[in-house]
Amino acid sequence: MQIECPLCKNLKIKDFYKEKDGFKRLFYRCESCLLIFLDPRLHLPKSLEKSRYEHHNNTERTDGYEKFLRTLIDPLKKFIKPNNIGLDFGCGPYPMMCEILKEDGYKIEGYDPYFAPNEALLHATYDYITCCEVAEHFNEPVKSFKKMDSLLRYGGILAIKTSIFNDSIDFKNWYYIKDDTHISLYSKESMQWICSEFNYEILDISDSVVLFKKNRGENNVKTGSIS
Repeated sequence: MQIECPLCKNLKIKDFYKEKDGFKRLFYRCESCLLIFLDPRLHLPKSLEKSRYEHHNNTERTDGYEKFLRTLIDPLKKFIKPNNIGLDFGCGPYPMMCEILKEDGYKIEGYDPYFAPNEALLHATYDYITCCEVAEHFNEPVKSFKKMDSLLRYGGILAIKTSIFNDSIDFKNWYYIKDDTHISLYSKESMQWICSEFNYEILDISDSVVLFKKNRGENNVKTGSIS
């Protein structure tokens, strides 16, 4: 079986980490966009994947979870207006992101293929899209980013929250791989590839949050630095 990068489709792939204990998984790393991803033959079945999500500790509103979400909400609010229409892509069983933004005076709806599968929401377009702790679950990230891009209006904001890997992190002991549904792990170079591929501008980037702006015309990736 030929393994290709599920983000940039490059065939230059290297073994990155073989887990001998725990879930016993094999991760590869793309030499082009530096995405780290699980061998697709080891992905969980959909039914088991859903049961894992149902056990995530995000089904009730707590101060800690609200603070966690606001690490995405607060920088996003610098670039959106109350009359803008938003979509939370992958809202989960409890759409707290939508709840908080609505309380703050913003308009947003939540979509989730398992817990809020309102397909009508995928036939509209939006001024901003939030994707909070979801991108790491993408089986085929390029398809998911293409889908979000198709829903985003020009000038719109795509707000991603996911822990970003860098080589100073001890991958073997990284908390982020302790969840066996975390199968696509991004570097800043991966985010730069997304920026270039979809003609985005990076407005803000940290170790866990990236804000993209969708542009028209010539690529403007140099406007946003990822250094």
